[in-house]
Order: sequence, then C-alpha cells, then structure tokens
Amino acid sequence: LHRLSMPQYEAQVERGILISIDAFDWNCPQHITPRFPLAEIEELFAAQLAQSALYLNGSPLAEVRNNKISGAYATGLTGYGMVDGVVTNNIIEKCGQGLYWVGHNAMIRQLTIRDCSHGMTMTSASGALEDVTFERCLSGYHHGGATAQFTNVVFRDMLDSWQFA
Repeated sequence: LHRLSMPQYEAQVERGILISIDAFDWNCPQHITPRFPLAEIEELFAAQLAQSALYLNGSPLAEVRNNKISGAYATGLTGYGMVDGVVTNNIIEKCGQGLYWVGHNAMIRQLTIRDCSHGMTMTSASGALEDVTFERCLSGYHHGGATAQFTNVVFRDMLDSWQFA
C-alpha cells in the first residue's frame, strides 16, 4: 500500500488493487480487418443517392422552394453536406423516405411529407423545422447526432405497417 500513496496527498491509503497486464492493444485500424471493402460501400451508397428525386451535395445557400416530388423514389429530397440550405413550401409524397438531410443551419419549413414509408431523417445536422407535417407515413422523424428546433411539427394519420400500401 505504501507504493500507492502520494507524498503530497494527506490521506492515508487503506486499500488497493494490483492488476497484472499480460498484453495490451489500442484497437487501431491497422489491425482491424474491414468487413466490407470501401469501394463496395461507396458503390452501394451511390446507388441509393442516385435514387433520390432531387439530390444536392455540398451546395451552400441552396434554396429548394415550391416543388412537388411524387413517385417511387428511394428518397424524395436528399441534402448532403449542406450549409445554410433552405427547404420551403414543398410537398413530397409516395417515396420510400421523404427527406434526408446532412448539414448545418438548415431551415426546413412549410413541408408536407405524405404517404411515404418514412418521413424524414436528419443526421449530423443543425437547423430548424417549422410548419412541417407528416401524413400517413409509417414513421415520421429520425434524429441522429443533430441539433434542431421544432415549431409546429404535426404527425397526422400515421399508419401501422399493415395499413401501408
């Protein structure tokens, strides 16, 4: 116990645990075998993004206003790497997902997402949602690693899986 005491600390050590370490590993990427090759992941991701009706990538100050997106798209509107983007007065319907957004300082307002399997996802993003309505979707909103302010967000007539056609 004497080895565990500190001369500058007045308290007396009463108990201690000694641990013997036989091996040590930092879990660095050099020793981790990737489960999927990066090229394969990029190919799968690119295919999904290509299925967006409207796909914006790294477009600062983009404005998406007064549009209607309808159809069997994987995602109606995708904003990726966006800064200070505005999505105003849009309708997205009958897509797999209405809106997917990654970026900073987004203003998403007067948006209606209806008859989509999933309404909206914000990841690694910040911004405000105002007057957003989700109608007849299986799920409304997924929030991951994002900072958002919600004002007048409405979930109306959300469906159970057996009701979704």
